Amino acid sequence: MTQNEKFKARLEEINRLADAIERQRSNLQETAALDAGFPVKITGIEVDLAVDYLRTLEEEIPYVENGKPYGTVATIFAYDAPVVVLAKLGGSALLTGNRLRFGVSSQTPKTAAILAEICEPFKTIDPMIGLDNREFGKRCVEDDDIRVLFISGASAVGEVYRKQHRSFDKLFFAGPGGMPAAIVFKDADVEAAGHFIARRAFVNAGQYCTTLKKVYIHRSIYEAVRKKILDTVQGMKVGDPFDPDIEIGPILVERTRKIVENALEKCQPAKL
Repeated sequence: MTQNEKFKARLEEINRLADAIERQRSNLQETAALDAGFPVKITGIEVDLAVDYLRTLEEEIPYVENGKPYGTVATIFAYDAPVVVLAKLGGSALLTGNRLRFGVSSQTPKTAAILAEICEPFKTIDPMIGLDNREFGKRCVEDDDIRVLFISGASAVGEVYRKQHRSFDKLFFAGPGGMPAAIVFKDADVEAAGHFIARRAFVNAGQYCTTLKKVYIHRSIYEAVRKKILDTVQGMKVGDPFDPDIEIGPILVERTRKIVENALEKCQPAKL
């Protein structure tokens, strides 16, 4: 098989994955709402992002056509945006001739079942549904076939795998315990900055690995940006995640709810 034929076959497989995800759009929206309280509006956007990413992967061929596959790439999905991670890692694995093996957060069992159904026809994608993530991670470390591991979680999770880094050609930490920040310079567009910060901080009630956790604002525009952030937050719609207009649903994951409750208690004296 020539190089062109090889990539043509891979792209056909990638487009089949995009089609499979798109067909499950409503099911993914429903299960995300039931599992974690994520609004159908937000999950719908995630599905669209996943599908669009897969259907534009042909553009990446010039950057990978001279590379060699690792073999098996493994990942442990966080409970936020798993379909996006499936598209990015699954699509990239298919394009480069690798296999993907993944575990899913215990917080999203209904979503995991849909992801497994999506992946069932693909011989190079291997979902490990129902396996405890600690056990899955342990197996990944011990399995010589797995050369790359993507993880997410707290810093303690990263530290566990860091000690085993020699088991892999590469070890990626995808946001372990990070505190993503926004920086607003004095010549920034106040309206755009305030709008972006508010939405990026509170989308899915803040349940994203990349959710903004802090903001540095130039003192000359601090009050104006602060006002825009608060005004935008006031306008965000909170409620039933099955309502297509709702942007923030309930926090159903117990450990996350406790974190929020503790934060609210500590922030009682804070000035908004």
